[in-house]
Amino acid sequence: MISAKNFVRTSVWFWLLSFVFISSCDRKGTDHGTHTFGHLYVLNQTSQTIYVYNDSTLARVDSFGAAIPQPHWLEYAPNGQFYYVVSRFAPGHIAKFDAVTNALIDTITMNGNVFPTSLAITSVGLYGYLCDFTINFTPGHIHKYNLNTMTFVDSSFGNGAAAHDLMFTSDGSKLVACSRNTDDVTIVYFPGDSVRIFPLDTNNIRPNPPVYGPYGVHIDHNDSLAYITCLYGGQVRVFDLYARKVVDSIIIPVTPNPANDPSGTATGPTLSAISHDDSKIFVTTQWGNSLVVASTSTGTILADIPFSTPRPFGVKTNHDGSRVFVACANITGQPGRVYVIDGINLVKLDSVDVGLNSFGLFWHQH
Repeated sequence: MISAKNFVRTSVWFWLLSFVFISSCDRKGTDHGTHTFGHLYVLNQTSQTIYVYNDSTLARVDSFGAAIPQPHWLEYAPNGQFYYVVSRFAPGHIAKFDAVTNALIDTITMNGNVFPTSLAITSVGLYGYLCDFTINFTPGHIHKYNLNTMTFVDSSFGNGAAAHDLMFTSDGSKLVACSRNTDDVTIVYFPGDSVRIFPLDTNNIRPNPPVYGPYGVHIDHNDSLAYITCLYGGQVRVFDLYARKVVDSIIIPVTPNPANDPSGTATGPTLSAISHDDSKIFVTTQWGNSLVVASTSTGTILADIPFSTPRPFGVKTNHDGSRVFVACANITGQPGRVYVIDGINLVKLDSVDVGLNSFGLFWHQH
């Protein structure tokens, strides 16, 4: 028979062990947590499915329908309760999922011919802002949606043409978008929602046709610099968010592979990620077929890592930057592949076959 004292002691230990176990599995809404494992979400545009992988073993742990055509971009809400998938399709679609169960909650179809390719979410998770990548040279708008009600709010935020990417500063005071066909960046300032457009050319002009082709944006951890990957210019333009001007550029060497570049024009860079100490930038070169790693302080190329599967696109780091994940979409009808890169030694560690047209990639800590 257990004594009252031993019963209490046993109960306390059981409660403590239960607390530790439950806390270790808590989902975080950011990639700057303390856990050392996570999941990779890979979006397959052709099959319209989402594959989920254990980032340590690369074992597939889940797969399900995206509920929208051509899923291209995935973004977690800051509180980690939901995530949202955006289609690369006109009219655009947004799908909302429960982050714990991966269950579909709701979908919405955007108005008209809006062609979204990325989503940025406010710090409290209430609003989502989407760019419009309509392939023309007419300036467009950034579109605001209420993510709680999944309803349209506003599209008065005018920006440049063919905006492919946008991102919030961590304090939520600025939303930075880049527009490929007008060689500029748009900044929306909060509160007040005021909009300013800044040419990427240091002479404060907008070349026609575009020279740089700004395609992706990533903001450093100090909210001071925006790194703009330029598809046509073969470089990353460094935009100072306080001085409001380009202050530097990093040349990204790209040798287009004719077999992977049917147009012969889009050479890269494409998208980027930044190390957690802001010392390195990781740049995918969709048509150069590699991941280029450069020093943010000197612009020196630290590594140029080639891939056997073509068309590297999405790139994400894990919680401490020790791993970098790259999604390679491959050519039409061929399975894509996700590569794991050592973020310190800058070498390939592993890879796994994924679905068709696997452009979108997201890492989340679990």
